[in-house]
Amino acid sequence: MSDTQLFEEIIELPDTDSGRRYDALVGLEDVKSRLAKEAGILLNPSLLEDWSKSKHGRSIPLIKIFEDRHPLFIFAGDVGTGKTTLAETFGDSLSRTNKLGIILYRLSLNIRGSGAVGEMTRLVSAAFTEVKDYAKKLKPTNGKYSSACILLIDEADSLAQSREFDQMHHEDRAGVNALIQGIDSITKAHLPVITVMCTNRLNAIDPALRRRAAATFEFSRPDEAQRLNILQKYLAETGISNEELQTLAKSTGTNESRDYGYTYSDITQKILPSILLKSYPENAIDVATISEVIKNTPPTIPFNEYKERT
Repeated sequence: MSDTQLFEEIIELPDTDSGRRYDALVGLEDVKSRLAKEAGILLNPSLLEDWSKSKHGRSIPLIKIFEDRHPLFIFAGDVGTGKTTLAETFGDSLSRTNKLGIILYRLSLNIRGSGAVGEMTRLVSAAFTEVKDYAKKLKPTNGKYSSACILLIDEADSLAQSREFDQMHHEDRAGVNALIQGIDSITKAHLPVITVMCTNRLNAIDPALRRRAAATFEFSRPDEAQRLNILQKYLAETGISNEELQTLAKSTGTNESRDYGYTYSDITQKILPSILLKSYPENAIDVATISEVIKNTPPTIPFNEYKERT
């Protein structure tokens, strides 16, 4: 693999499609809110200085804690809970809110290489070098950056697996070391770069990386209120009452035959499109059609390694 294939995608934000996908993530408002604060502060720590002087009349000691935090987030949770979509798109909201130009680098899974000695380490190091070289060109004005980067590592457990596993290959250990060194180098240089790691297996991530994370966001399947919120948004103006929507939302939760409900993607990518297609073009959408689609569309089985973690 050539170094030009280190990234699956490089996207400039804000981006219309990313904004649309971010807005479509219903039910994650609390995560979005905290993420916006965390990311905004990591990219521009001077925001805290401004806040402190405005609210307390001075630079309070507490804000010093944020100076050396690693600009690393871990998104962990079961499949279909929205973590990867949020990781791919939160930069759009961050860009618009903070008037930042953001480059999203999505790391390629091919970065693991072919297994040749030293290859994975070289590729990981090369990816971080490319991101850092770009970030070094971004100069702050009055202590604030107008541009920043996000480095997304999806399925991070395949690259950042814990070195505590006895069966771990030497080459994989070296790759994890390179990953840690890359994140540390961004922190030490105080570059406007946030690394986001997504995983279904939080316990599989190396402890050194978990300790470095400024925040770990855990994603779960939507509860009944969140499922109702999704149905209310997308089935508005179909003539279905709120009481009927509440019953439908309940039917997408746990029941006697399973102890898990539907994921966000089960509802938005399977159930809702199926409802529309089953009704189109002859019929209007009705409760009977929705109930039938739900009955015939089982939820995704949980990723047990995440579900059973301690």
